[in-house]
Amino acid sequence: MTKTNTVLFTGGTHGNELTGVRLIEHWVSLGAQFTRPGISVKGLMTNPKAVLQRVRFVDEDLNRQFALEQQKSGARDFHEGLIATHLTAQIGPQSAAQPDLIVDIHNTTSHMGATLILLANDRFNQQLARFVFNRMPQCNILLEDEKPFEEHVYLCTLGKRGVMIEMGAQPQGVCRAALFKQSIQLLNHIMDFCALWNTGNVGDLPPCKAYRFVENIKFPLNHQGLVDAMVHPSIQDNDFAPLAPGAPAFIDFAGNAIPLDNTNTVYPHFINEAAYQRSHVAFATATTFEW
Repeated sequence: MTKTNTVLFTGGTHGNELTGVRLIEHWVSLGAQFTRPGISVKGLMTNPKAVLQRVRFVDEDLNRQFALEQQKSGARDFHEGLIATHLTAQIGPQSAAQPDLIVDIHNTTSHMGATLILLANDRFNQQLARFVFNRMPQCNILLEDEKPFEEHVYLCTLGKRGVMIEMGAQPQGVCRAALFKQSIQLLNHIMDFCALWNTGNVGDLPPCKAYRFVENIKFPLNHQGLVDAMVHPSIQDNDFAPLAPGAPAFIDFAGNAIPLDNTNTVYPHFINEAAYQRSHVAFATATTFEW
């Protein structure tokens, strides 16, 4: 069993997602609560310039710069590329300071509540999911294991293990007190788990309901490449609710409902996420399973 002796909380990976930003800004007063016996916990603001400008990123999305081949490619001459190169050297797999666990803190404009995103289907992640769900049953558990951990593009993959939390709905550039409180609770549950994991005292946890990422769904486009429909009102703000085959997913500007071409029930999430509009992504889909 590999212990989790060093944990790094990261905020500001997206500069306008203020739950993590505020936590790291106030780390001196807030960070001590996450300390557990035998575990070193630190906080890091990953993209201060984007935070200062209150934008998601300056040049390119920092949370899409950490695939293994990107880490090997050397310096990249744009703001977030330079940050990624620096972070990889400082805390990445070849660094002596690589954290055992990175927890990257995010917000979404979608109504996803508290969501814990895990990137590997192994015992640590499974037990973490069960532990968090047992302590915080309103938390959604989302597994993105469509590719190996090290092939993901996310900042948290710089750690030996890495997870993300998504807190929503929260507008960009805003910090909502209720979501901030929930994030503190979720982060403390993660730290409680790490302490129990290290001592072998997690216990026999029952399986939990989880969602497994399938794909990103784009808006319908017309022949000019313009968005030709909106998210249907029946699924708007209903993240992780079932979408049956034939049920409306979009509505065009004339009022006609458009179903998703799915043969099985799926669970949309990141519904109408503001940051994904530039890439025409309307939502992501998932299946559900007992984990």
